[in-house]
Amino acid sequence: MTAPEPADTAEPAEPNARERLRGQRAHEARRARRRRLALRVAAAAAVAAGLLHQRGSEVRAAAEGQLVVPSTSAGPDRTTLVYGRQDAPRVVAVAMDPGCRPCAATWHTVGPALRGAADRGTHRLEFAFGTSLDRLPGDAASQRALNALAAAADEGQAALADRLAAWARDPEHLTRPADLRFVPWARKASAAVGDRGAHRIEATLDGAPLDLSDGAGALAKVLG
Repeated sequence: MTAPEPADTAEPAEPNARERLRGQRAHEARRARRRRLALRVAAAAAVAAGLLHQRGSEVRAAAEGQLVVPSTSAGPDRTTLVYGRQDAPRVVAVAMDPGCRPCAATWHTVGPALRGAADRGTHRLEFAFGTSLDRLPGDAASQRALNALAAAADEGQAALADRLAAWARDPEHLTRPADLRFVPWARKASAAVGDRGAHRIEATLDGAPLDLSDGAGALAKVLG
């Protein structure tokens, strides 16, 4: 009988020096890419923080200025912005924070129909704006946005409606650099609103609660 051949117990040969070098270089390249990405992210964050601080400082400085009230404002303290005829038989009152993205999305849906109702003279739209979302250190995006809305309202009701429509399409539209002379009014108006409308539009129709996020259902109640 032929004796069985002994099993091959030799361990696999280690990668040669060239393969080890190739693997080491690939590892170092991955580490270098990760470092570069981390540096870019950190640099972008630093720029954003610097811009946030700068814009916040500008708003704080503007807040010390003279109180200028938009020409289309209304209410006992002139802290409400209005669109529509004063003698309109029905009133839609809206409270929201211009830094609230869900609010912008809702207004994009219902805003054109509500504006149309006001243009026909059947409804008046009353806007109360808060800025309670400006809670991060140095953040003043909502105040800048409300300042922009007040500036538009000072030009007239049509300018206010147009600015709201632009905001609904692009919520960042109102935070871009602008004349900040209405910041003192924005702070006064916001104080009257508090946290209302910070995360969703709060609305009433002739004093009764109205859920504008319902879209078509809400419009049916308003226009019916």
